[in-house]
Amino acid sequence: MRRSLLAVLAATFSTAPLQANAQAIDVRVDPRVELIAIVSRLAGRSEYNMTRVPRWAEAVDTHFAPYRDHPAVSMTRRLGFGFFIPMNLAIHVTPPPDLAERSSFATSTSLHRRWTTYPDSTRVYLESLRAFSRDARFAEFFAANRALVDSAQMRLRRVANSLDRAWIDRFWGGQAAMDFVLAAGLTNGGASYGQEFAPASGRSEAYAIVGVLHADAQGFPAYDSTDVSTVLHEMNHPYVTSLVRANADALRPAAESLYATVAKQMREQAYGAWDSMVNESIVRAAQPRYYLAHADSVSAERAIVAEIASGFLWTRELVGLLGEYERNRTVYPTFSAFMPRVVAFFRDWRRRP
Repeated sequence: MRRSLLAVLAATFSTAPLQANAQAIDVRVDPRVELIAIVSRLAGRSEYNMTRVPRWAEAVDTHFAPYRDHPAVSMTRRLGFGFFIPMNLAIHVTPPPDLAERSSFATSTSLHRRWTTYPDSTRVYLESLRAFSRDARFAEFFAANRALVDSAQMRLRRVANSLDRAWIDRFWGGQAAMDFVLAAGLTNGGASYGQEFAPASGRSEAYAIVGVLHADAQGFPAYDSTDVSTVLHEMNHPYVTSLVRANADALRPAAESLYATVAKQMREQAYGAWDSMVNESIVRAAQPRYYLAHADSVSAERAIVAEIASGFLWTRELVGLLGEYERNRTVYPTFSAFMPRVVAFFRDWRRRP
């Protein structure tokens, strides 16, 4: 019987370095992410109260309980921003305690509109977060839990290193135009978020903030082969983001129409517009191609069925289209060269009964 890809990865889990020619990944527990996630947790946001690492949850709740009514927490409740929006702000500031703007909020192309519409109000909020970091002794808390933080980083790095990075670069046709940051979202529980930081000049950064689903018997964060699919998904995003943006005018008419037919399911997953739907569609269709390339048709089929159930009804046909791309790399040396076929796919799908 053929072993599944996940079983193979489980058996070969190692800390071997990434392939020499592959783009490096910065794996970390990010204090910016954890600070803003903790404030959102204190504010009662349900998606930041799903922590599945008991040791971390107990440490957070014990240390920060006296600050549940801090002005930063109260302001977070009033703003009502949840899901990826707090994480989007986190990657656009410097680490605490400074929390300075990494690029101008007013002109940023990657900061969410909830933060850019009234940049002065965002700066007021940021000042309250600085006060929280200082008053609640966040730096002391982070240092006191260094063993847990280091363990999470080391174990997440093993997951990243277990992936076939050469296939990822080869499939998309070269290295991504962004730097990779893979962050363990200790406070996030089962929620994962892919976000981009685009500076005024220089390379952008693609963040995969991956929730921690497991803990070991000692209460430390634990990753295993079942987490590979999430990391693979997030690592594909940086290649796709720029392609969707570059082809936005061609994609928009059909994709907007298609989005209207599945808007409810998309919004339930925090995909609020056509472009996020298309981005997710391509990333999700690439994942079965990875499994198939590694002789794992069972995982490929499981992934396709799951995506269709999530509202991405065209996944099976899109996976097939990407197979044409893989078989004709002389004609399509990069995925960018194949994008006209993807545009045509969404245009034609719109016309189906």
